[in-house]
Amino acid sequence: PAPPTVDAVNAAVDAGIIVVAATGRSWFRGLGLATGTGARLHQFIGSNGGHRVDVATRTLDERLAFDADVVHEIIASVSDELGNVGFGFELSDGMSWTDRFVELTPISLDGDRRPASPSPVERFHEVGKMFVVHPDVIDVDLVRLVEPLVPAEINVTTSGVPFIELTPPGADKGAAVARFGAFAAASAAAARPRSSASSPAISVRAVCIRARSMSALRSAVFAISPLPSLSACTRLADQLLACF
Repeated sequence: PAPPTVDAVNAAVDAGIIVVAATGRSWFRGLGLATGTGARLHQFIGSNGGHRVDVATRTLDERLAFDADVVHEIIASVSDELGNVGFGFELSDGMSWTDRFVELTPISLDGDRRPASPSPVERFHEVGKMFVVHPDVIDVDLVRLVEPLVPAEINVTTSGVPFIELTPPGADKGAAVARFGAFAAASAAAARPRSSASSPAISVRAVCIRARSMSALRSAVFAISPLPSLSACTRLADQLLACF
């Protein structure tokens, strides 16, 4: 994040707000990028909501994954319809790329050369995100080609790069922030002594960093329960989004 974003994040933390970064990047590289500039994040949500890491402990607290049979089904369906495409797989401990994927996109977004590896068939049950690259079609056009070929509940997205990304049901940023908010609120309620049961619930507030739109950012903030005032959430969302 840029310095103004870091300042806004840390100001929110100092105000007692739980700050959650939500991004499409996987935690292997994304966590370091998010915290390396001094942003004092509490939680890191990666892979478009596919997993969540406790920043303080570096613990992977939540991770969604495809069913192995679904991975096989997607590979077969997309390959049969689109031909010699390349596939990538996010596993629990790193990435795996087919030879064709490396051939078509040899350099990663971070400037590193991708290493080719055998298709991790025996680990398909732990695939949290899939990547598809086509020799001639990219971006939203590739999304339109692939969406009809995969189960309807699968999320098919693009970040404007040559390949597209597929994530399992529930793997979207807003839903992941909301799940954490519900978990944090329940944990806070359980920790309160019985004598304080009638007191107002502890406010749990989250900020979705790098949301694609103001509506997405607000929906993530408003999804957390119990909430501070909606006007306060709106002002905070406006201030953070203005930093990007």
